[in-house]
Amino acid sequence: MASPLDLPRSVALDILTRVTSADAYAEPLLDAALENNRRLDRRDGAFITELVYGTLRWRGRLDWAIGKASNVPMERIEPDVLDLMRMAAYQILFLDRVPDSAAVDESVEMVKTRSRGKRAAGFVNAILRRIAREKERIAWPEAASDPIGHLSVTLSHPDWLARRLTEDFGPEAASRLCEANLSIPSVFVRANTLKTDRDALASLLAGEGVETKRCIYSPDGLVVVEAAKPVFRTTAFAQGLLYIQDEASQLVARLLGPEQDAQVLELCAAPGGKTTHLAQLMEGSGRIVAIDIHPRKLAALAGTCGRLGIGSVRPLAADGAMALPLRDGVAFDAILVDAPCSGIGTLRRNPERKWRLDPAEIGPLARLQGRILREAAKRLKPGGVLVYSTCTLSREENEAVVEEFIEEGNFELSPPPAAFPEACRGLISEGGIMRTYPETYGMDGFFAARMRRR
Repeated sequence: MASPLDLPRSVALDILTRVTSADAYAEPLLDAALENNRRLDRRDGAFITELVYGTLRWRGRLDWAIGKASNVPMERIEPDVLDLMRMAAYQILFLDRVPDSAAVDESVEMVKTRSRGKRAAGFVNAILRRIAREKERIAWPEAASDPIGHLSVTLSHPDWLARRLTEDFGPEAASRLCEANLSIPSVFVRANTLKTDRDALASLLAGEGVETKRCIYSPDGLVVVEAAKPVFRTTAFAQGLLYIQDEASQLVARLLGPEQDAQVLELCAAPGGKTTHLAQLMEGSGRIVAIDIHPRKLAALAGTCGRLGIGSVRPLAADGAMALPLRDGVAFDAILVDAPCSGIGTLRRNPERKWRLDPAEIGPLARLQGRILREAAKRLKPGGVLVYSTCTLSREENEAVVEEFIEEGNFELSPPPAAFPEACRGLISEGGIMRTYPETYGMDGFFAARMRRR
């Protein structure tokens, strides 16, 4: 049997295995594991989180090190054994506080307890000891001689994504972006101004051991500086005084800028961050029809509205790429299309997504986004405003979709509303397009285009 000291590593490996084999996401698995396992203390939780996210962020570099140390092709190594070796290699290469011997020995014991036998344990032992022995001499690809290899291996991004980012932004900017994707993102919250204000919320959170400071761009936003417990476990969260939302995402509803008592439509609305922010900006007036294709996510959105005290949102399950199930003649003053996308702008938060993305998916995604945008446009009043938003940096899903849509002749780019924060106006270009980048602004990579119907 493995010693009790193995528990954090075992939990981390279980999560990594589910992420790899079942296409699960790390964040909810981590939350559930730390919430439900009473044998784990706060230090264990921090170690498990470090192992899971560190292994996922640096998988490209870890696989390079394992491949150099092994005579067995990577594709022939059992997936769960490979995940274990990645996790151990991360400890060896990145965690100075963990002795190499502990990382190796505990991993070998875990292989044995998971019924892989002596042969697998011997294989893992040999590979990890070689990595530990030679880690200072591993030749990582350098930017000057191998720019794509540097991004894909040294900065741990899939080769196709390294090439695409280089083509779109140039080698230097692509390198800065990849470095930013390896950083640990801050936690941002948005004050629910229907119940409180930002400064009052900051004081309440401080009383619960969560220290914050004001966001630079979002007038409603706070960034967590230090926390004695997760924000979602605070009384302020339970009372509906806040919503956890990246600062870039907090700017999208403000770019739309709906007026009081407006009739607003949002497509692809779940999980509801922008929906509830729109309701805040409208001070609970008017009506927001929130459409999403997933009924279960809409149910969660409705629950969020209940927690935040919002009654102006009407959830509606429908496919935004098809004719919308609304009465003939129903039109809206403002529409937000929060389009499904590749999520390349949020890889800091979802590092597993790097390894799941398929470049062949981006073209079909862009076509889907175009269909949703056109269906939305049919429901906008003349002179009304439409915002198209994504959390990706792919030009094919952003600029190309908007340019093709505008070329059809019914829409033009529109500048931000008068109430758009002055601090944010530097994020706007080309008359109505907002772009944010992790390496430049410290928030997720977002794209949003504000357009007006002629």
